[in-house]
Amino acid sequence: MKDMGNEYSTGLSMGLKDFVSDNKHRDAVLKIAAKEEAKIRAGSSSVEKKDEAIVNLYTKAGSLISKRAQEKADKSDNRMYDWVKSGAGGKGWDGFRQITVAPMLVADSSGKAVPVPIGKSYSEGLDIGSYWTSMHGARMGTINRVEGTWRPGLMGKQIMQATMNQVVVDEDCGTDKGLRFSIDDRDVLGRYVAGDISLGKKSGKDKGVIPTGTLVTPDLVSRLKNNKILDMRVRSPLKCVHGRGLCAKCYGLNENGQLHQAGSNVGVMAAQRLGEPATQLSMNAFHTGGVVGAKGTQAVSTFDRLDQLLKLPKILPGAATLAHAAGKVEQIEKDPAGGWNVFVAGQRHYVPSSRELTVKKKKEVKVGDALSTGPKNPREMNKLTGINSVRSYLVDEIQKAYETSSSSTPLSRRNTETFVRAMTNLSEVVDPGDHPDYLQTDHVPTSEAAEYNRKLKEGQKSVRYEPILQGVEMLPLDMQEDWIARLQSRDLRRSVIDAASEGWRSRVHSTHPIPGMAYGAEFGAEDPKRPGTY
Repeated sequence: MKDMGNEYSTGLSMGLKDFVSDNKHRDAVLKIAAKEEAKIRAGSSSVEKKDEAIVNLYTKAGSLISKRAQEKADKSDNRMYDWVKSGAGGKGWDGFRQITVAPMLVADSSGKAVPVPIGKSYSEGLDIGSYWTSMHGARMGTINRVEGTWRPGLMGKQIMQATMNQVVVDEDCGTDKGLRFSIDDRDVLGRYVAGDISLGKKSGKDKGVIPTGTLVTPDLVSRLKNNKILDMRVRSPLKCVHGRGLCAKCYGLNENGQLHQAGSNVGVMAAQRLGEPATQLSMNAFHTGGVVGAKGTQAVSTFDRLDQLLKLPKILPGAATLAHAAGKVEQIEKDPAGGWNVFVAGQRHYVPSSRELTVKKKKEVKVGDALSTGPKNPREMNKLTGINSVRSYLVDEIQKAYETSSSSTPLSRRNTETFVRAMTNLSEVVDPGDHPDYLQTDHVPTSEAAEYNRKLKEGQKSVRYEPILQGVEMLPLDMQEDWIARLQSRDLRRSVIDAASEGWRSRVHSTHPIPGMAYGAEFGAEDPKRPGTY
């Protein structure tokens, strides 16, 4: 094969034997599940409760079948499975499972699991009933493909509206706060050390200190590894202490290895980077044929999960039960209405039957820990554990959503941190203190209220505030007091009427680009008193 310029060549062909269904173990599990289903259907519960129980039953059965089938496939010489394992097989195991084992549960067009399992593989062929059931999944995929054109576009605009005032205003805010990362994490490179790092001692002598503010380079990472230091705190947009905008060192180096100059709109850059792969995320349900995953009764596509994280609904479908108290799990008992009651430090926590418990008796839990499967509700987390834990959770979950995308370029974590900083930068004033403009119950940027408190003179009363959460749909309306800046969002009538009746003003020179662009005459001529503004 040297004629083709290759030293070695590998070919792969598949035959009909590679499509033979693995049905022995599957049919045994489904036979037992069918008996349980008959008992459920003969019960006196409501139709909704029966459907939920059946979905839970076949979700567990499907997980068991899938696990055993994958173990068997790993030991086989199936060439199609070799192709799947190589990463060239599209959706990988899920697609192979549907062809050779069984699709099991599918979701309808609303994302709800259909309580009728498809117990035959596509290689065997489906009976009439299974065929019509599979059409629910096909419709879901088709609808998601149509929605995949406008929903990602809308999401991209909402992300942009939430972050476009995240402008670099100077080089260094001077903070020594940061986030802790493993030194093997690629996201530490190009950031700055937050806090001195001691290298320890050798023969009783100090080996030195990496001072705060040091740029993290591959050489520095190697030096830390040689000294058996496995993690470090680095600067982050989430920890920048500027009231408006953020500093270049908290964001880190750009793609050219340089600090961003004052006036660089890193918020717009982050929004573009988050918005571009959204179309691929919206296609996930289409490519999987609407098959329900193994960890829940609600089929939530990756795009829908991202949509949840951005809109922050007050009621989150399938949410985990969170611990409202710290201590050991004292008791777990069945609830008469279904589900479980979990007692922690004397407090009862209800876990619905649609979730699985993730704790056992005597296990130690902290406030905010999940007691069951399901995503955490950020609004509930904010009340229990505070805004910092919410920010970390949102960054992690958004990163997970994008990691499922086929985008060849990984999403830089600092872009997600910049977006989450903007998205969670809202508080309600509890006591305005001596602030000249704030009133009780006003919604204000958290960073600006915190900066005002840091700069108080002796004898002045600080502002008391509580962080609140708003989704990207409503955030620009609550965050912006600049009436021209609000005109680039939604609800224009409300913005104009409220602005006129309450005497709002607009700052032409600010970190938000819209007022300067609307006025036009001085756009780009920064205010010398406010570096980094338009």
